[in-house]
Amino acid sequence: MPDTEKPVDLCDLRLLRDWAPQLSRKLGRSAKKIIADGLACPDFGVDSVRVNLDDGSHCDFNYAFHLVNTTRRIIAVFTEHCGYHQFPLPYTTIDILPNSPSPDDENKNSSDAAA
Repeated sequence: MPDTEKPVDLCDLRLLRDWAPQLSRKLGRSAKKIIADGLACPDFGVDSVRVNLDDGSHCDFNYAFHLVNTTRRIIAVFTEHCGYHQFPLPYTTIDILPNSPSPDDENKNSSDAAA
C-alpha cells in the first residue's frame, strides 16, 4: 500500500467489504466486483440522505444512498464525494431528500447529447 494512502480510504474499503453483500443486492453487481472496483458515479443518483441523530442534530449528504442492517443494528450511508459512514440504528433515522440535477448538470447532459 502506498504511503500516500489516506486513512479515510482505508475506512471506506473496510465499509465496502463489510457491506458488499447488501451493496451487491442493491447495485446488481457481485460483491467481489464491488470490493475490487469500488462504487461509481451512477451508483449514487441525485438524491440526498439526511441522517437524524438522537440528540437532535443531523447531517445531509448529497448524491448518496443508505443501507440498513437490522441484525447488526447499523445504518451505512454511501456518498459520492464524502466517503462512507456508519451510524447506530437505534439512535438514527434517515430521510431521503429528492434532488433534481443542477442547471450545470442539465447543460452538461445537453452538450454531451449533442456531441
